[in-house]
Amino acid sequence: MGDKYKGRNMSSITVSIIIPSYNYAHVLHRAIESALCQKNTNEVIIVDDGSTDNTENVITKFMQKDNRIHYLQQENSGPAVARNYGLKHATSDFVLLLDADDELLPGAIENLLKPLEMDTSLELIVGRSVSIDTKSGRYKSKKSQKFSTSKEKNFISFINKKISLSHGRFLAKRKLFFIINYPEQIKNAEDLSVYAHLFLYAKAYSIKEEVVIKYHHPDSFRHNSKNIINYGLNVVDAVFNPTIIPFGLMKYKTKYYSDRCLSMFRSLYVCGDKYHANIFYIKAILANPKSILKIDYLRKYIKSLLSKNRFKVSN
Repeated sequence: MGDKYKGRNMSSITVSIIIPSYNYAHVLHRAIESALCQKNTNEVIIVDDGSTDNTENVITKFMQKDNRIHYLQQENSGPAVARNYGLKHATSDFVLLLDADDELLPGAIENLLKPLEMDTSLELIVGRSVSIDTKSGRYKSKKSQKFSTSKEKNFISFINKKISLSHGRFLAKRKLFFIINYPEQIKNAEDLSVYAHLFLYAKAYSIKEEVVIKYHHPDSFRHNSKNIINYGLNVVDAVFNPTIIPFGLMKYKTKYYSDRCLSMFRSLYVCGDKYHANIFYIKAILANPKSILKIDYLRKYIKSLLSKNRFKVSN
C-alpha cells in the first residue's frame, strides 16, 4: 500500500471528510467551515439523515460558495447507515469522519498527514482531541497514545481500553472500508466495532498534536438509557464478527462481554436507571467473576442497592 506514495508530494494526497447530520443545522456550519479550511481536503461529503430542521438551507449556502461540498440525503436511518452511505461516495486516498457538532482544529489534516513523509505504508493516523462539556464548559485534553507495530496487539489493547479512538481524530485509508463497515442494526455505540477492526487491519501511528474539538452533550444519543439497553450488547457480536476476526482472537470475547456490561452499568447508573444498571452489573460478574475486583464499579453497585430509586426505571 505504501508504494503509492513513494516520491509523491504530500500536498497531492487527497482527503474526503464525511459529516453525517441529523437536525444539527444550528451548529453544522462550524463543522463544515473547519473542514473546508484544511489543506488536502478534496471533498466534504455531508449526509443528511432525514433532518426536519433547516439543514438543507445551511448546506445549500455553502455549496454555492465551494464546489468541494457534496450533499447526500437519506431517510432517517441512524448514523451508521449515514456514515456507510458517505463512505461509498468518497473518492479520496484517505477519509476522515467528523461528527456534525464537532470541529477540526486549524492544520489538523496537515498534522495527520505528516507521518506519511517518514512512513508511506501507514494506514491509520490518530491525533489528540479536546473535549468540551456543553453544560459545564469543562475542558479536557486527550493524552497522546503509543501504538504497537503489531495489529493484533493494538486490537487487544483497544478492547481492553488501553488505547482509544473517536471520530474526528483519525485519518484512515479509504480502502480499509471496503471490508470494514458500520453495523447498521446497532443504534448505540455503533462506532466501537469499526474502531476495533481498524486497529486490527491498519498499520497505525499516533501523533501528539490536537486535531479536533469534540462537544459533549448531556442528552446525547449514547447516554439514552433505552438505546443502551436495546443495543448495547449487540456491540459485542459486531466487534467479534467471525467473518472479520481471526479465530485466535475469539478467546477475548467473554471478557469483552463482561467489560461491555460494566460500561452499560456505568452509563445507566449515570442516567439514573439503577434497576437496569444493576442487571448489567450482575451479568458482568457472571461472565467474568474477576470484574468484582474493579472497586469503583462495586462501590457504585452497592450505592445503587442502598438507593431509594433502585427500582425506578428511567425513560
